[in-house]
Amino acid sequence: MSMLELSMSFPIKVQNGGLFISRGIGSHPARQLHSWEIIFVEKGTLTIRENNEIFSVNAGKVYCSGRGVYTSESGNFRQI
Repeated sequence: MSMLELSMSFPIKVQNGGLFISRGIGSHPARQLHSWEIIFVEKGTLTIRENNEIFSVNAGKVYCSGRGVYTSESGNFRQI
């Protein structure tokens, strides 16, 4: 499986980027997003709370969340 490729016909501004690998400790910080967030799950499962709803995103899928959304942990990180 390769990393996520995006092809868009409108201009976008990239603020942050990187590769996060869970070591099996810690939790997702609670925060309100000030920009769009796109997370591609390379392997394992991402479980995240958005406002009051919990999302589970499996390998090969994408989580996309918009400006103003409140995200927080839905459990501790698990090493995969």
